[in-house]
Amino acid sequence: MPAKKHFKNSTVKSPYECLQNDILQFQGRGANILICGDMNARTAEHDDYIRLSELPPCLDVPDEADDLPDYVQPRHNCDKIWDPSQTWGPELLDLCKDTSLLILNGRTLGDDTGTHTFVSKSCHGRSAIDYFVASAHCMSATVFLQVNEDADDYCTDHHSVVLHMLCEALSDSQSSASPASTAARVRYDAQNASAYQQHLTHELSMHYVPLLWQDADVDALSTALAECAKTAVCETTPQACERRGAPARKSEPWYDQSCKDAYQHNKHVSQCPQSTAEQKKVAQTRYDSVTSRAKQIWMQRRNDELVEKSNKDSRHFWKVYKTRKRDSCPVSLPEQKEAFQTLYGAQPAEPPQRPAASGVSATSSSDDECMFASITAEELHVCIKKLKRGKSPGIDGI
Repeated sequence: MPAKKHFKNSTVKSPYECLQNDILQFQGRGANILICGDMNARTAEHDDYIRLSELPPCLDVPDEADDLPDYVQPRHNCDKIWDPSQTWGPELLDLCKDTSLLILNGRTLGDDTGTHTFVSKSCHGRSAIDYFVASAHCMSATVFLQVNEDADDYCTDHHSVVLHMLCEALSDSQSSASPASTAARVRYDAQNASAYQQHLTHELSMHYVPLLWQDADVDALSTALAECAKTAVCETTPQACERRGAPARKSEPWYDQSCKDAYQHNKHVSQCPQSTAEQKKVAQTRYDSVTSRAKQIWMQRRNDELVEKSNKDSRHFWKVYKTRKRDSCPVSLPEQKEAFQTLYGAQPAEPPQRPAASGVSATSSSDDECMFASITAEELHVCIKKLKRGKSPGIDGI
């Protein structure tokens, strides 16, 4: 952040206002936030969160509620100076309160005292103005924060601040090797929701529950749960699930001649009656390896070209970024979770009862019940004939 003195008596928006607008946009998409850098803000040990005692009485906060979650520690700071007129301290704290962010300095293992991050070589002054600021959900993944005071910083007065976090990401090679990655999109309805529930319950009881009794680790449990969900989908709609090694990948831009050769070899081995199970497994593994490698090389080449073009014209990067965003899945993760829970707990819907006789008054059955009442193909055939009143049959043969 630039020095605050440059924005005194200025009509231009402060950088913290612009930063807050960007943060709120990303949070609106359900994203966690992590910001780091020279904030030019001296915050002393003032609160970066709203205390419950500061809330209006009309909110009726429970007495047993805490100001901070259990996994968030109180913040300490070696820099005790509070200078709101010269630094962005109040603005940074207000930003944290307005966006539910927390300062990691001074409350993380490795920097539980809030070490100075800036040492002036001209006047020998010290301050803590370089911060890591993150969403509260990121606190549980934070492992270690280190301020390198002993490093020889010849080019700057700032110490380097390093944050270690627990992160897990699915690589492109792992995602391409997954059977579900080549499956078509499946749209569930009331008819197969019950079948999906039965298949998923069976898979969980056979492959997931035994791991719970064995005290398996989180990685094994998450992998088993994902496999159960994939298998249940393919069992429910087998026509939409393609087998591994299917030629559907030929439409991908990275599917080159080596992938085609590996596919033909895999197809020949799998269809040969003399092939053993081990030979089929080796051929399938080779096909997965070749396609994974081809995709990695293509993506690396594409990223290199993107960087080269972006260096010449930064607008090119944002053009590609907006294209990917437009082509991404429009359904948010919370909506996907809600749909999954709804499908898993779905019950077969009972159709409304039809009137017992044709003489029953219209008030005995609502219009909605008549609209959604079940009707057989024969009844529909007869009704259409009555409506046509003996006219010659049309294209449908009725």
